[in-house]
Amino acid sequence: MSDSTGVTGTATTSSVGPMQRQTRAGSGWSWSRRAILIGSVSVGLLLAAAAPAVAFSKRTNAGSPGAVYGLDQPYMQGGICQAPGETDPTNCPTTRNQLFVDRFRIYSANYAAYQNISVDEYLYYNAPGTSTWTYWLHHQQTFSAVAGSGSASVKAGSPSPQIAGNCSAVPGGCVPAFTFLPAGYYYTVLIRVTWINYSTGRTLAQADFFPNQSADIGCAAWAISHGRCSGPTVGTYGLNLNAPGGQIAFIYMSPCTNPSSCAYPSA
Repeated sequence: MSDSTGVTGTATTSSVGPMQRQTRAGSGWSWSRRAILIGSVSVGLLLAAAAPAVAFSKRTNAGSPGAVYGLDQPYMQGGICQAPGETDPTNCPTTRNQLFVDRFRIYSANYAAYQNISVDEYLYYNAPGTSTWTYWLHHQQTFSAVAGSGSASVKAGSPSPQIAGNCSAVPGGCVPAFTFLPAGYYYTVLIRVTWINYSTGRTLAQADFFPNQSADIGCAAWAISHGRCSGPTVGTYGLNLNAPGGQIAFIYMSPCTNPSSCAYPSA
């Protein structure tokens, strides 16, 4: 993965729960079982001028983070696996669901040193009738040797086919952040960005972002038309994540009762 600055990055995904370990050689993607404990932390997200002025909740966890701008809207989009035009290293079947974390631009933090930028995306699910969010999957993108003081930026995330329009024109294609998602659950994503001194490895700044408005997360049109995704919903449901502002936005992945009618039509 690379952006217009020439900075390159890699992406990995790990899971805790009912997912088999999968790898795809040479792609920069890997899936493995891994437990991650998320604490109460903080930061903010500025949005691109082309997008409506709706922002994620943010908290600053450490230092002085660089600017972060959303490039697509919604900023996260759920749907059915094997959406037409996408690139899926996991070969997720159409009876399962997926979620894209769409593109956003991250500027280096206000420190002179060259920086590594780590983007960690944490997927949480909530079963109807329960009161807490449970962590399940982790997807990471990393970028190395980014010039400091806000003078350079990287592009993270990957658009859904609906957002991109033409996935062949997107570097790396349209790649979902999370796949093999079972139906019957609510889903939301926490994004953590960490700026690290390239030479010393010391953390310079860190921020967390939550979707907290209806424009932040949504469902792909295909998934809606096939009865597989609904929402978003905004509320105080399951706020053990301690999202700032006292609310969080999420979507619901509906059960597929008939695979022949719930899945995408055959190409």
